[in-house]
Amino acid sequence: MKLYASLIGILLLNAAQPDAFAAGTTKSLWEIMTLLRSESAMTRESIARDLSAELTLKNQNQYTLFYAGAGPQLNDNLRIANIDFRVPTPGASPRGSFLVLSLEGKGCITLDDVKQHYAGLTLGQVPHGHSLEEETGYRTTFNHWKLAFGFKEKRPACLASVVFDSAEEHQ
Repeated sequence: MKLYASLIGILLLNAAQPDAFAAGTTKSLWEIMTLLRSESAMTRESIARDLSAELTLKNQNQYTLFYAGAGPQLNDNLRIANIDFRVPTPGASPRGSFLVLSLEGKGCITLDDVKQHYAGLTLGQVPHGHSLEEETGYRTTFNHWKLAFGFKEKRPACLASVVFDSAEEHQ
């Protein structure tokens, strides 16, 4: 119930003030998550708008366009260091979008913090001991999205990445 109240509050704030999430304002990861989750489909333009970030086409193949950029400073002593956004090429078989937000900074969002916002997390990935960059990943589905939360081996108590993947294949 608390989550839905937060969602409604943020959506009302955004509707009342279209530039409420403009560049220069800091927000929490949870505010950004709520904003992104409310999208039924993500585009390069919607990501750039929602994160106040510039995305650059880095690569492409016949199926996928790969965009990258850096995101905003968060008010959790963290920042979105890297944005990896993938979307089908025009004319390719329709598939959903894929977004990875990589976090860095002195702040720490713990697994318990994530669980306060997303119930029903399941272990989806474990490190294999090859690198301190490997992540333990927890997954859930919310609204239109499969969400994954990654905790790197080099800092296992702190959230390192968030993944949005389309929950359904688009036909």
